[in-house]
Amino acid sequence: MSSIRQLNGSDVDAFITLVKTRPQTFMGYSDDAFQESITENIPNWLSDSLCFCIGVFDDTEMTGAMVAIESPYSPSWTWAYWVSKAGMIGTIFDKNSANPNEGIKTFRELDKFLFDEMEKKRGLTRFYIALRDIPSSTALRSSRSSDRLLTFMEKINMSTSRYKVYDDVLIPAQSMPKYEYQKQIIGNREWPIDLSIKMCVLIQ
Repeated sequence: MSSIRQLNGSDVDAFITLVKTRPQTFMGYSDDAFQESITENIPNWLSDSLCFCIGVFDDTEMTGAMVAIESPYSPSWTWAYWVSKAGMIGTIFDKNSANPNEGIKTFRELDKFLFDEMEKKRGLTRFYIALRDIPSSTALRSSRSSDRLLTFMEKINMSTSRYKVYDDVLIPAQSMPKYEYQKQIIGNREWPIDLSIKMCVLIQ
């Protein structure tokens, strides 16, 4: 039975252990420097009131964690980081698993827990997310992988289905965006891959 709760200082070691088992970021791209940056930031995230960190647990084992960061400059937040135990996402959406509905239930609870905090309690109706930008290899060549991910989340009626998604900026490999908030969203560094920052605004 999975459970969800806000993380605190006592979860630092478990969070770091989970991150070290999954070095991938931005849809499969692996980067040692980024992983090191994440592990260094975890203690700060868990003590910073602007950060909302959620853990998914299977009994006492942390199997997933995510970080949302409220902006100190505007009424918005960033979907900053997500990590899960190998195979967790596949199991959630596997119709042939022992408890196919349990995984979906956990995913929806996580979604509600996140948006109840950021949208309802903190009153933030705009968020940003950075995704790896990969041209689609399907017949829908006008679509990109980052767009399809958000479309999929809408299809299964996640909270993002209540948001209008805009292209904030496309960041070519080995370059930096113009504005400071965009730099912060991508970790204040250049990446060897194309990135896309999406701005999601609550539909009133």
